[in-house]
Amino acid sequence: MLLKNSLNIKILKALSFVFITTLAFQIFGQNNAGFIDSIENEILKADDVQQQIEGHMQLCWVLRNRDPEKAIFHGNSAIALIDKSKLEENYAKALNYLGVCHRNKGEYNYALDLYNQALSWAFKTKNTIQIAYSYNNIGGIYTLTNSYPEAVEAIEKAIQLFEENKDLAGEGYAAVNLGNLYRHLKSYDKSLEFLDRARKIKTMLNDSIGLTTVKQLRADVLKKQGKIVEASRLLDELKIEYTHNNDTKGLAVVINELGLIELESGNYNSAIQLFEEAEATNLKIKNNQGLAYNSLNLGLAYHKIGKSQMALKKVQDGLEKGSLMGDKQILLKAYTIFSQIHSETNNWQSAYKAKTEYIKIYSELYSFEQSEQINSIRNKYENEKKIIEQQLLEEKNATIEQKFTFSKTKYNLIKLSGILSILFAISLIVFFWFHKKKSKESEANTILLNKQNLALQEANTTKEKFLSIIGHDLKNPFNSVLGLSNLIIDQWESLDDSERFQITNEINSSSHSIYELLDNLLIWSRTQTSSTKLIPESFDINETIGQISDIFRNQATYKQINVRLEISGIKKVYADPNMIATVIRNLFSNALKFTNENGQIEIRTVQKADIVEFSITDNGKGILPEDLKKIFEDKGHKTTKGTANETGSGLGLLLSKDFIQRNNGLIWVESKPGKGSSFIFTLPIDKPKS
Repeated sequence: MLLKNSLNIKILKALSFVFITTLAFQIFGQNNAGFIDSIENEILKADDVQQQIEGHMQLCWVLRNRDPEKAIFHGNSAIALIDKSKLEENYAKALNYLGVCHRNKGEYNYALDLYNQALSWAFKTKNTIQIAYSYNNIGGIYTLTNSYPEAVEAIEKAIQLFEENKDLAGEGYAAVNLGNLYRHLKSYDKSLEFLDRARKIKTMLNDSIGLTTVKQLRADVLKKQGKIVEASRLLDELKIEYTHNNDTKGLAVVINELGLIELESGNYNSAIQLFEEAEATNLKIKNNQGLAYNSLNLGLAYHKIGKSQMALKKVQDGLEKGSLMGDKQILLKAYTIFSQIHSETNNWQSAYKAKTEYIKIYSELYSFEQSEQINSIRNKYENEKKIIEQQLLEEKNATIEQKFTFSKTKYNLIKLSGILSILFAISLIVFFWFHKKKSKESEANTILLNKQNLALQEANTTKEKFLSIIGHDLKNPFNSVLGLSNLIIDQWESLDDSERFQITNEINSSSHSIYELLDNLLIWSRTQTSSTKLIPESFDINETIGQISDIFRNQATYKQINVRLEISGIKKVYADPNMIATVIRNLFSNALKFTNENGQIEIRTVQKADIVEFSITDNGKGILPEDLKKIFEDKGHKTTKGTANETGSGLGLLLSKDFIQRNNGLIWVESKPGKGSSFIFTLPIDKPKS
């Protein structure tokens, strides 16, 4: 009885604590100092550990934007109390709140670690709602660090759980995250669609803080769509709201955005004042992401008023902050500004270097493969409800049909059981008689079939592995072409002639790689089906070398590689000229790929007795001893990128070996890592005697 009374007292205390904090929330508002003081007083007076934990968690959440440092203090206080009291069911929520605080400071990696810990505890304590919030928070971090497919996948899991548990607030947070994700992907209409969904949910829940977040994201999307007047109106409203709510982070973002509008309008001094105000505001809460963007924007503004050295220093500061956070959007903006400053100050080499880095990061972020994956996951999410409803309807209809047909089926089964028993007995007699008669013949056939199946399986396995490698290597240059072509379309006006030339040259190089791989693939497929016939004749191999050298002259010039041809006179060989041309093309292409800029390639032919020896030597990367042993093998090989990240499949060397051997020649390679390689083959001068 005494124990029961004690338990009732604890429950009453916990309920009274929740009532008081809720009442304070209604009276003061969650960002009012009176509310903060009220909660802190309740924590001090509370003698129940659970009440203290809930108080610290509530303050951690309320202060996440206003004062992240103080919010982190309360979050850590909650964790310490949970550790001490072993009230583990609180871990997931407290860790999620702490993660949000560190995210607001731009500490993405640490925030992601906290979210993953929260997810682990949520599964351990079977807290479905916190599992959903953990996935949603993880998706938000993946968006900020530009891991877009992972972001969509995590948010999709969160939405499914929120809907199953009818958690409308959770659906609102997930919609905000999806709106932000598609804003990053520049799918602005899709972004506004999700933000509008979030706005409706936040309005239904009377979530004023959430509505300001949605409004802020909408303002940014509208600005990017060129709707400056509408965006400015929203930003002015937000500045008043964030000031009223004491939301320091939100206020810093709005001031920075207003500065960008002034910058784009040519009001550079006003823009600098706003950027400096935003920077001072972000310093108060140690918001690294905000500080990085402030530095970049100040750098561009300083450049516009002729202070180039100050500009470069600020941009470098923003770049370093972005690198530490792993935020590639910041890096993109930094290299864009670097390129602009260097171009306008006639420092073309530095401008070229900055634009090269920009192209590299842009291609990583907006690859064709990522876009396809994101669209696939997005379509899956949007159709999920319809699929579930259809499945439920089908299950219901199936149940009705089963009930209807059950009695009839039962009758038919009884009727047929006798007939089936008789047929089964007859079948057994026939089977054993036939089995005995054919056993000897079957054994012989089985042995033969096993041998054939083993050989076929080995051949198929080799081809499947090889084709999977080809598929991977074919996709990479396609991604490069698609990414670079998107870049040149999106940013045509902002690129100068030298940058356009560089990008189109990269597209041309990738196109050559695709053509070369497709050509080799077509030839290889013909050899595998025995449709490539050997048609040997006597021809001058030096003439063939000269023609192929002309084809590769532009590629050699682009990499500034000196090609020397030591092929004087006529060197007749007896072989299939098309096959040998394919071999020389592949060896020449490989030499160009693996030779550094300003390197050298030498091609030589020498007649020795009744053969001609061809060699192509470069001073490039060379080949490791362990790779040298299996370079001509059709399994277990690996491909290596060239000195300018050129791609390949290794297919050319396999074709070269096959074609040289079919033309009664030998092929081998000599190489030392770091010093270069020599590929050598021999061909007969005359038709071999049968």
